[in-house]
Amino acid sequence: MNNKNDTFTFDEAVKSYTSEKIRICKNNNDCINEEFCNKGNCMVQLSCSQDKTKCIESYYNNNHITNSTCTINEDCISNSCINNRCVGNLLICNIEPSKGICGLDNYSKCIVNSECLSGICKNDLCIPKSTNIAVPPGLICLAAVLLFIIISILTCLCCGCCKKTKHETK
Repeated sequence: MNNKNDTFTFDEAVKSYTSEKIRICKNNNDCINEEFCNKGNCMVQLSCSQDKTKCIESYYNNNHITNSTCTINEDCISNSCINNRCVGNLLICNIEPSKGICGLDNYSKCIVNSECLSGICKNDLCIPKSTNIAVPPGLICLAAVLLFIIISILTCLCCGCCKKTKHETK
């Protein structure tokens, strides 16, 4: 991870980065250039070959990755150059100072959950983890009670109006 254009192995990256001090963050601005904030820790993201022997920092370099131009297989991290384009699934690896994890990127073809960085393989594709916020059960109960009260009040008002119109017509 010395030169922005160099490739290196996943193990070399983990060894180099894990020797650094853990940086706590609230957002990406709290991290240095090539890092991003994830779950309160600054991390580096790599694109790696399936066997993790050839990686490059995603932040600095779009060369060598899928769909980049190439002339020979060695130009690509995937070691596969077809019709002057790098092809093949790459692993996305997140490295923080205490560990590194890899998996297929979202929407890559997969067979089992453990292949995906998100941990979710559905219908043969890696899918992102849901960003939906769970609603607390107490809030659902409160909403149901309020809805019942509103419907009851509207029903009483309607019945009251109906009774008045019946008395007026007699």
